[in-house]
Amino acid sequence: MSFNLKKFVNIFTIGVFVLITVLIVYFVSFPIVSADSGYYLSIAREFYQGKTYFVDIGTIYNPLAIITIGFPFLFDSEPNIRYHILINIGIILVCGYFFFRLSSFFLNNKAWKLLLTGFFILLLLYHDGRYVILEPLSVVFQLVALLLYLNYVKSNTIWSLFWMGMSISLSFLAKQYGLFILLPIGLSILNSKRNVVLQIAITALGFLVPIIIFYLFIYNQFLGINTFIQCLIGKGFQVDQGNGTGLELDWQARSMFLIIFLVTNLYAVLIPFYANRVRHSPYFILITTTVLVSFSVFYFAVYQHYFIYVIPYLMLFFALIINHTPSSFFHWKSFVLIGLSIGLIMFSCASSIKSKREFYKAQLRFTQQLNQIVPRNAKVYLSGIMPSYYYSCQFNSIDSKMVSYAFSGYLFTSTIVKYLDKGEYLVVSEDSYKAYQKVITDLKVSQHQIDKETIYIIQKE
Repeated sequence: MSFNLKKFVNIFTIGVFVLITVLIVYFVSFPIVSADSGYYLSIAREFYQGKTYFVDIGTIYNPLAIITIGFPFLFDSEPNIRYHILINIGIILVCGYFFFRLSSFFLNNKAWKLLLTGFFILLLLYHDGRYVILEPLSVVFQLVALLLYLNYVKSNTIWSLFWMGMSISLSFLAKQYGLFILLPIGLSILNSKRNVVLQIAITALGFLVPIIIFYLFIYNQFLGINTFIQCLIGKGFQVDQGNGTGLELDWQARSMFLIIFLVTNLYAVLIPFYANRVRHSPYFILITTTVLVSFSVFYFAVYQHYFIYVIPYLMLFFALIINHTPSSFFHWKSFVLIGLSIGLIMFSCASSIKSKREFYKAQLRFTQQLNQIVPRNAKVYLSGIMPSYYYSCQFNSIDSKMVSYAFSGYLFTSTIVKYLDKGEYLVVSEDSYKAYQKVITDLKVSQHQIDKETIYIIQKE
């Protein structure tokens, strides 16, 4: 790297970390409860109220991330959303730390490592990091697993595989998609010249330990091993239609998310032209396989926060290319493309400040007005209304096991009404109300206006 470019990179890196700080302050100052956040935190609240995960609480998600981001419920039954968001941001920063540690295997230049680490953190914050999500904790344990494996390859400390297996398991227990890291590491083990059987056995032992502990923790006569395994793979909570994720997204919406991903990762356009330069690296097969496998999450759905599973490995691949391409021209191109991506991220964030503030205030108004109609701690199902209000309004589920806080698109209206008892509420948006008219003929219905939005309150008399 030329002296002038190094100076630019160092100065620019400082600016990136300043921008990260500004974004964190902004996210915490105007906290927004997303639809997913409301779902996760409502599940966490029930867990901290003493209900048993998978036994009393129906959900397709594994528990570790939900329990972690819900930690403030241990101290307060109604914690401020900012505490949950700070936990999520803290996990993203931990992601950045392990990314920096991992980048040392792929890249020798410290200035580039710091810039890529700052850019990595910024990308995670931009791709829905302002909300409470599950992916960051899952990625933390993926990065730890990969770091432990590379340390094992370097030092031949066999018990590193045990801790690696535990890390893969914890990534899976944070969110099921985290399990994909097992495939590239497993293929690397099979391709190694060391005792493959011993490596697999120790890795498997480490993988099983957290799962066995979790099973013993929640064990009772209603949850056998087969049911437990079904729950772990997301099949323990049955939906009426769809697979529980991505039902409402068409290909146009998916394409838009992919465009956002590319625009915020412009450096990726260089990879096909320079990938050949790293084919002799000892890390080439491992990191290439990891990048390809990481895209498997989009088989289930395409959401902006799913990119969090792809970004670290794509950037590590790019770091490897930087390390094997001494050309100053290439480094300048890389720097410019990263700078353009960051500039576009800044523009996107700046242009959305007003709308995000208005949405934040609108959520507060809607919460206050809805609680004037439906009291806090009531048992409620929201249909066509953002699940964020389960958390904001402190609503409980009408049936934690069979209905839980599932998005209305995955349950038939007849299923929802079936589990509605006296004294409980079905809150329906105007657009969703038509679908209920045939199944609520004997129920009490009242119409209300909240912040210029029509809603219907349905109750059994």
